[in-house]
Amino acid sequence: MKEDESKNAQAAEEQSENAQSVETVETPDTQSETGGDMERPDGDTGAESEQPRDGKGCEAVTVVIIARDGKHGELIARSVTANLRGVDADIHLVTDEHLKETDAETLLAHLPHIDTERLIVMTDGMVILNPVTIYEIGCRRGELTGKGVTVGENRTPKLMHKSVLEKMLPEMIANYANFDPLLEYDGYARPQVAPVIMRPWDQDNWLLPVISKNPPLEALEKWAKTQRFAWIAPHSWTDTVVGFLEGRFPA
Repeated sequence: MKEDESKNAQAAEEQSENAQSVETVETPDTQSETGGDMERPDGDTGAESEQPRDGKGCEAVTVVIIARDGKHGELIARSVTANLRGVDADIHLVTDEHLKETDAETLLAHLPHIDTERLIVMTDGMVILNPVTIYEIGCRRGELTGKGVTVGENRTPKLMHKSVLEKMLPEMIANYANFDPLLEYDGYARPQVAPVIMRPWDQDNWLLPVISKNPPLEALEKWAKTQRFAWIAPHSWTDTVVGFLEGRFPA
C-alpha cells in the first residue's frame, strides 16, 4: 500500500509493540472460503480428535496464537483454519490473564499444554491471507538493508519445535532481557542454514505490512490477492481492517 511503501523500516520498529496474551482456546473447525476443513489423517475431518497426529500427506502441528486482543486473536485463528494446509492442527489462542511479562515467558508457560513436537507461533497482528504449508512458514528469511543482511522476522508465523524451545527458552530468558523467540529461534536452532533474501514487500508475494493509520479497503483487497501473509500494526486495526478480515474469514 502506498503509505506502507515508505514505512517498511517503521514497521520493523513497531513490531516490538505487538502484544501477548494467553488463554488456551481450541478453535472449532471453521470452513475456509473454498469450503474445505483443516485436514485430518485418514480422511477424518471431525473436530473431536484426541490430539493432532501425522497421517498420509498430513502433519501434526499446534498453532499457538499469542494475542493481546481476544477479538483480533479470533480473526487470526480463523485465517489459520482457512489457509494452513496439509496439517492436523490444534489452535491455541493465548490471551488475557494467561499472559506473562514477555512473549518468551508466555510461550514457555504454555509448552506443557502442547502435545505435538511441531508448533507454529503467531503473535497479535499476524494473519495468513492465502493457502500455505508449514514448509513455507518454516523457511528462514532475511532482508537486505543498508547494514547488510538482517536475519530474523517477527511479522510472520514461525515454525518451531517443542524440544528445542524447552531448552532454548529457559536459557535465553535467564540471560537476555526482552528476548524475542521469533527473531532468535532460527539462529539458535539452525544457524548454518542461510536465509532466503527477501525483496521489498511489494515485489514479493509474501508479506503485506499494514502500517498506515487508515488503511484503504481497496489496497487491502488488491494486495490480499497475492500476499501469503499480512502483519497489522497495533494502530492499524481499524473498523475497515476488522470488517475486511471478518468478510474474508467468516465465523
